[in-house]
Amino acid sequence: MQETVAAVCTPAYLEQHGCKWGQCVLIECSGPRMAWPQRCAATGISGPLDGRVVEVNSLAAAIRLARAGAGVSLAAKPFISEYLQKGALVEAFPGKYLLGKMHGSAAQLQKNTRPIAKRVARWLLERSGHSIPNYL
Repeated sequence: MQETVAAVCTPAYLEQHGCKWGQCVLIECSGPRMAWPQRCAATGISGPLDGRVVEVNSLAAAIRLARAGAGVSLAAKPFISEYLQKGALVEAFPGKYLLGKMHGSAAQLQKNTRPIAKRVARWLLERSGHSIPNYL
């Protein structure tokens, strides 16, 4: 699935740190999403990234930390659009987004898989253009 990732923080955090936010707290998710150095290189953002990196294990945690004013978080737009619209979060670099395939899925053979689960897996794989394993 395509996803748009933006760097976000509270308005107060951006006001306090201004263009030096890269030297402050940088929040990122572990897993398939890009980390700060790759994101900046891909979007053409230059400047020092020598702040403290906080790696969390979920996008929800990254967003909560940003909303609490703890730093600048990399977050997927669908999950932060409401906060952006309400002004609870702002983009650190408006218009600088990372587009990419950030979510994935895995199908594997398991004993006692219910037929409905197999149908859903088959449907998802068909829609995503992937080949369907024989066991589905």
